[in-house]
Amino acid sequence: MDIGQGAGLATASGVRPLVPPIVAGVLARADAGTDFSHTDWSWMESWVWIGALVVLFLAGWLMDRSRNGQRADSGKQMAARPEANPAYGLLAAAMGALTFAASLAAGGHTAWPGIVAGAVLGFVGFLAFARLFMRVTQRLQAGGDSGTLLGIGRDVIAVGTSVAVVFVGVLGYVVVAVALALLVTARRGADEKYEGLRILR
Repeated sequence: MDIGQGAGLATASGVRPLVPPIVAGVLARADAGTDFSHTDWSWMESWVWIGALVVLFLAGWLMDRSRNGQRADSGKQMAARPEANPAYGLLAAAMGALTFAASLAAGGHTAWPGIVAGAVLGFVGFLAFARLFMRVTQRLQAGGDSGTLLGIGRDVIAVGTSVAVVFVGVLGYVVVAVALALLVTARRGADEKYEGLRILR
């Protein structure tokens, strides 16, 4: 259960990197589903840490809404999306490492394997979820939609998933499985597209 919780939170970091540590921190502070107290990761349930993450999240959220509200030609949308920046993937990996390690520590286990596995799963989540939302948003914007509704839905998914895996750790394995399935599907689609272009040539 502790591994499933950590794996789910780490992978969910790919949806919105800052949401899983915020949710986990708030729930841990309330001793609901997890508790980081009396571990080396107790700072993750401090209001200072949670507040800093909330401020960063809100700043990013407002910037994203402002960006979506601006009409840009399709050639500029890819560069404008934050998910296209490698730093976004690194942030997801970092948050994944922290949440997985803290979950293991909360369960009385050695934390350092969670740092490694969490970083990997956080980046997997980024490739599977963040890049998917980026592509869908670009298509919506190309059709004249700002993508704001999709962004709000993405926030809801990130919060709901994080809460669910904290209380039901086994759901974390489902989140990982979905991410891997999306990666395989995306890879297969890219291969088919390449094959189609090769035939046309």
